[in-house]
Amino acid sequence: MSGLQFFLSLLFVCFCTSLYLVIEGPLLAYQIAKPITTGFILVIPLLSPCSKETFSITLTFVGLIFCLIGDVLILWDSLFVFALASFLVGHLIFVTVLIRKGGMQFNYSILIILLIVATILYSQMYSNLFGLKYPVLLYVSCIAMMCWQALSLHVKNRNRATFWFALGAVLFLLSDSILGLVKFSFDFSMSSVLILTTYWSGIFSIAYATHFQI
Repeated sequence: MSGLQFFLSLLFVCFCTSLYLVIEGPLLAYQIAKPITTGFILVIPLLSPCSKETFSITLTFVGLIFCLIGDVLILWDSLFVFALASFLVGHLIFVTVLIRKGGMQFNYSILIILLIVATILYSQMYSNLFGLKYPVLLYVSCIAMMCWQALSLHVKNRNRATFWFALGAVLFLLSDSILGLVKFSFDFSMSSVLILTTYWSGIFSIAYATHFQI
């Protein structure tokens, strides 16, 4: 078993433990396990063999750090806006990585689809956002931007790096969409498990993209 495979095995154990704790508790144990799981994912870019991609790997790592900060802050409702801001910075960094590697992409078919999705999502949350209308609008726009650039770059280049990055962006969008609907519109059984599974799968995919050259 390689070092990466062993590390991923530990990550999987931590991931399953965190999912169990979010269902069964106790809350404090989950609050500890959640950032540890994200912290494991942060290590993945540092294990990348792509020495020529050093700056992009560093940027991706910094973006994931802001996701980790958001992970911690979002555990408390009173810090939700700060968590939103932290994830927003992370998305902007990921967009910077994509543009730096492939230039600004203008695939309008993908843009139209994402605008429709973002509009539907925002309209579902709008009536319950109150003072968060503009921050959430900014956040939805930013994550849609990340998805647009990631998907467009993959359509253009079609390699393993762009595939993993695009997959991560879509999963991140899916996770945040479910989280937004649960928080501001309606809840459903096992929503927390679905949110965490898509979120960690998303940031894992983005982190793993650093193991391939765009």
